[in-house]
Amino acid sequence: MFFPKAGVGLGFDSTWDAGDRLIGRGWLSHDDGGKTRVLGVWAADSHRTPATLDRLANEYALREDLDASWAARPQTLLRERDAAVLLLEDPGGAPSPTCWGSRWTRRRSSTSPWR
Repeated sequence: MFFPKAGVGLGFDSTWDAGDRLIGRGWLSHDDGGKTRVLGVWAADSHRTPATLDRLANEYALREDLDASWAARPQTLLRERDAAVLLLEDPGGAPSPTCWGSRWTRRRSSTSPWR
């Protein structure tokens, strides 16, 4: 998918269902041909409300307060077509769903914020 306002493309290789949000691992493609590995977080279809989008914006605002040694720090917040995707640094490794006390379900790789 392409974000004309930001001049970037975004794709996810794998996605996990975390209840009210989806979390994806993929890449950010830039106009200059470069690619950056990223994690993406966006609202699940049934949770696309202004409050959920505001939470993503709040999490992005906390980026300076997070330490990269223990957190996937927010890089940017893309908003377009009534949806938002919070992009985080991808430190590698496996997601840790137990941090939130729940199990995540792996989804097909074709999941996108604009289903």
